[in-house]
Amino acid sequence: MLVEPLGSTEPRLKIAAVGIEVVSKPAAKTACVCGSTSTNRHSSHPEVRLTSRRPVWLEEPQPEEVSPQQKWTEKWAASNVVNRSLIVDPFIAPPGFDLLQRLWSTLNHFRTGQSQCAANLVRWNQASDPSCSCGAPSQTMSHTVNDCPDTKFPGGLSALHLADEKAIAWLGMQSIC
Repeated sequence: MLVEPLGSTEPRLKIAAVGIEVVSKPAAKTACVCGSTSTNRHSSHPEVRLTSRRPVWLEEPQPEEVSPQQKWTEKWAASNVVNRSLIVDPFIAPPGFDLLQRLWSTLNHFRTGQSQCAANLVRWNQASDPSCSCGAPSQTMSHTVNDCPDTKFPGGLSALHLADEKAIAWLGMQSIC
């Protein structure tokens, strides 16, 4: 009887009727999957027992076609995000990134159009009247910064996005957020 693990380089045991004999086995040099030469360690892979399993030695390495940054940039360009035109490169911090948290948050409320304006409160079932104090039928974030005679920022949202001194002062006076 011969007892030997698959691909082993250890000496094998030979059991005979008369006694036990140790037979040494020379280590054979073979090329492994990674391209280097080594002993029989990589020469014979086990069979795939389950079809759902995908062992690494059966998969061929896939070359990286596009960098993750490039994939994200393409996804960003194809997205339908409100005011996407404000952000040219999603990997560059937008203006005002170093503002105090309250001002940064307020600025981003206007950039995204999401805050506690009357139109959103109605949409969220928190209020019943979407009208603005100026008499406009709907108080949206866009209306507040672009059209409202009471709160309009000179230059609109694109100027507010730049977060200059005038924009920061204007953001500090807003109570909508």
